[in-house]
Amino acid sequence: MDKRLRMALLYDLYGDLLTDKQRDYVALYYLEDLSLSEIGERQGVTPQAAKDMLHRVEVILERFEAKLLLVENYMRQQKARQALNQALWQMETSAQGLTPAIDEVKRIIDELLTT
Repeated sequence: MDKRLRMALLYDLYGDLLTDKQRDYVALYYLEDLSLSEIGERQGVTPQAAKDMLHRVEVILERFEAKLLLVENYMRQQKARQALNQALWQMETSAQGLTPAIDEVKRIIDELLTT
């Protein structure tokens, strides 16, 4: 997973644990795609100070993930969902008459993976 996507996921999951200022920097850089110079202008700091703040916040977000593993669990659930859907698709294509049972299994899987 590329860094931008990872940081966006970390921000989505742990952003409420950051200070307002930290959230602002992450949102400006990773969500609004502003440059360090543009962030510096908005925040009244140098581009280097903006870079330093972003680095500190990235470290904080990675520490949250190391302890709580929310992104890891989310990615594991997505892989499991894809594998299950593939297996169910194969069952549907080879088993006439099982469609209602397969639909119920899909519903249960979706319910389990979204809770």
